[in-house]
Amino acid sequence: MIHSPASFLWLILSLLVWGSPAEAQAETGPFKAKWRDVHFEDSEFGRGKIIGRIYVPTMQTEIKGSPATEIKPSPLIGFMHGWRAKYQYYDSLALHLASWGFVVASIGTQTGQNGNIWDEAKDTKSLMHWVAKQSKNPESWLNGKVAEGDWGASGHSMGGGACIELIKLEPKVQVIAPLQPWLNPKWSKAAFKALEKWAGSAWFVAGKLDNTCPTEMVRNGFDTAKSTSRRFFTEFRYLGHLGPINGPPSHPKLSSAQKLSIHQQILSQFFRAELLGQEDQYQFLFGPLANEAELVQINSCRVPIIWVEKNTLHVVAKAKETLKVFGETHTADALGKLILPIPAAHSGSIQVTAGKSKSRIITLP
Repeated sequence: MIHSPASFLWLILSLLVWGSPAEAQAETGPFKAKWRDVHFEDSEFGRGKIIGRIYVPTMQTEIKGSPATEIKPSPLIGFMHGWRAKYQYYDSLALHLASWGFVVASIGTQTGQNGNIWDEAKDTKSLMHWVAKQSKNPESWLNGKVAEGDWGASGHSMGGGACIELIKLEPKVQVIAPLQPWLNPKWSKAAFKALEKWAGSAWFVAGKLDNTCPTEMVRNGFDTAKSTSRRFFTEFRYLGHLGPINGPPSHPKLSSAQKLSIHQQILSQFFRAELLGQEDQYQFLFGPLANEAELVQINSCRVPIIWVEKNTLHVVAKAKETLKVFGETHTADALGKLILPIPAAHSGSIQVTAGKSKSRIITLP
């Protein structure tokens, strides 16, 4: 039985080496999740007929015999499908996100032979704005569902490439997680220029066995995002192109259930950290990412991430960054990491400074 996100991700990443039971699954959140298909004519952006599937967290009291769990307005995340794929293929990812307190707007257009990243991004912008407006409509089933504040976006393959098109179009999208994305600067010159200046947070996921969107293509997006507050790149050794879809695996050391779980875990904890302000979730992402033989992990955080574990301060910043903490100057390693014991004489709060940027403040007991 897996009891925590940390213990689960340790298990999943160790499975990349040792194999595992097929029933391994990402830990779901405290909410039940439901979805509804929507169809409407877009009059705001001129996109015509918009089709999508909306996933929302629901109070557990809606499930007979379950204890009550308070649900508040939730951050909005747009999800974009791959080329010739459908939103139904990504139900497992979207429902998982909804269980952790997000409203997910999954676009259902651009599913044919002529589907493309530019129109998918435009249609997703339309869908997200429609959901946000419905949240303010007292007569809508979405009334009160969407929180104020920044939006997130994710997508797979063509939909992953559409993430950078979307940040060019929609300033409210400040957190993105492209999954094995199609990123071609020849196709998306304007989007790559926008990505270079974009100040949000991004997590790029690649598979070493992916021949459709190879690592070099995904890494190009990560390298371009130079102005982000935080950016991350993860390449999994045994992952092919269909990572987010519960289809056949690309290697026997990473089953269908495992590859789906990895994506669920990265998405839920990354969006929780950035959109819900739960930065302790980074502890459960970075701590286990240590087996260099099985994955490549690159971090670059202009705004440092910090957490405390067993009287030790963990910092993730930029590679070789000069950091100030506990009144002294330290240097992050090649992965942007710094681990320091908390001085016995230190009490009160902890904050790390990196140039003009400062981390959150942690108050010690």
